Amino acid sequence: MGPVKYTAKQIRQISEGNPSEIAQFITTLVVHIEKLETRVKKLERQLGSNSSNSSKPPSSDGFCKPKSLRTSGGKRVGVVITDYPSQ
Repeated sequence: MGPVKYTAKQIRQISEGNPSEIAQFITTLVVHIEKLETRVKKLERQLGSNSSNSSKPPSSDGFCKPKSLRTSGGKRVGVVITDYPSQ
C-alpha cells in the first residue's frame, strides 16, 4: 500500500473533470482509507497486547516496569519537625 499523493493542482483538475473521473478518484481514496483503518486497528491491537493478556513472553513487554501489587503500610518514614526545640 503506497501513499496516495496528489497535488492541489491535480485535485483541482480531477474535480473539474467528468463525473466518471471524479468517481474513480473518490473510489481510490475510499479504498485507501479502508486499508489505513484496517492497519490502525491491527496496530492498536498489537499496542494493547502484553504478556498479561496474550501468549507473548514477559521479555517482549519492553522496558515498562510493572506496577507493584504491594500497598503502603501507612507508616511515615523520615524526620519529624516540630516548632519547639528538643530537650
